[in-house]
Amino acid sequence: MVKRELDERIESLEQKENRKLKKVEKQTLKDDVVMNLLPRAFSKNQHTALWIDTENQLIHVDAASSKRAEDALALLRKSLGSLPVVPLAFANEPSTVMTNWISQDSLPHWLIALEEAELRGSQEDSVIRCKKQPLENDEILALLQEGKKS
Repeated sequence: MVKRELDERIESLEQKENRKLKKVEKQTLKDDVVMNLLPRAFSKNQHTALWIDTENQLIHVDAASSKRAEDALALLRKSLGSLPVVPLAFANEPSTVMTNWISQDSLPHWLIALEEAELRGSQEDSVIRCKKQPLENDEILALLQEGKKS
């Protein structure tokens, strides 16, 4: 990208001045091109969907990590000038609720369980992933009884 931009600038200047540029001039141009392109060199476009629910006074952020959600809210806050928000708090840990749904066969009617799950133990790195397995499978239920959480 630098070479292409540099070649275009060199060609433009050589045509404009009707002469070949010196090595020092080309190096100066190269430095200028690099300095102009550097801020854009590592930029990455990201899209994060926000849904502002004015009726319930909630902002839903479609983000897998809290950092990405905070970044999106910071941008919205910057646009509005002020935005006092707090993260949604749950009465019960979502993993505990979902574990109970599976272990007690009480999945809500509006939810369809897929045939995959990630079970986590009490230790942070303790993970079991199941794919193409019915969640009411005896092996999965036994793991849930041992203390793993979905």
